[in-house]
Amino acid sequence: MRVGWIIGLVAVVGVLAAACKPKNSAGPAPFRPEASATEIGTVADCAPTNPDEQSTPLRFGERSIAEAARLVERARDEYAEAMTTELSQPLRLEALHRTLETLHTALAADPYNVDATYLLAAAYARVQRKQCTLNLLERLLEMKHHHSRSAAVERRLDSLLGRRGTPLDTSFDGLRRDAGFRELIAEMCRDENDADCVHGAP
Repeated sequence: MRVGWIIGLVAVVGVLAAACKPKNSAGPAPFRPEASATEIGTVADCAPTNPDEQSTPLRFGERSIAEAARLVERARDEYAEAMTTELSQPLRLEALHRTLETLHTALAADPYNVDATYLLAAAYARVQRKQCTLNLLERLLEMKHHHSRSAAVERRLDSLLGRRGTPLDTSFDGLRRDAGFRELIAEMCRDENDADCVHGAP
């Protein structure tokens, strides 16, 4: 009789402990761009993001954070090379192609890397892949609501919007008159009391 009572008590304590365990926020699902490069200068555009088809969130230990950061640094150099005016157009496209590949690998390693997300959006804007760019900027807005990434996202938005004394990022100039891009910029600026917030204007 006493053994049965003890077993019952242990079971109740186990249930209560499980109920009281703090629940960790899993964070947003990883974003892994699907567009693929077929040849130099030819990059397929992305399909619009479907929230129902996002991958499951990654735990901290599943992310290769240091590897992603290293790849982002390499991608910055590749992107800077692509923007060099001394290069011929084919060589610039080749450098952009390398940038896209490096950033895809970086986001596969750590889907929550803010710099990789933003730089990939900029690179896609340069090769006129509008939907890829919009998907990545929408992803940036999602990450803005997570405390650990909020400040990094705000710095990138400062560059995109040309606010707080930050020069406007010219990577997106080819999209600034596009209706979808302007709608997204308006969403970014909606809660801002900042006169310098650029609503998609060139």
